[in-house]
Amino acid sequence: MENQTIQNTNEVVPTPIAENGKEDFFTITEKDINDQFDRFIQDGEQILANSDYEGIDKEKLKDQIMQSKELREEAISRIEAIKQIN
Repeated sequence: MENQTIQNTNEVVPTPIAENGKEDFFTITEKDINDQFDRFIQDGEQILANSDYEGIDKEKLKDQIMQSKELREEAISRIEAIKQIN
């Protein structure tokens, strides 16, 4: 298998303008957060399981996966706290 490059893309999401002319803010849901973290975690675990990836610091990747799991939980708990305030 060829070496594969994993690209980090920072996409800009334009904010649509509502009919009344005010900004309609982009809403991030728990599902959005879970999907993003799950995608990263699954990709990382797949790389760890595949011995064909050369030059990847697997220990560092394991640490990043664990940090992602912790950050996902923190993000979800913050959303829950915000819901309780509202």
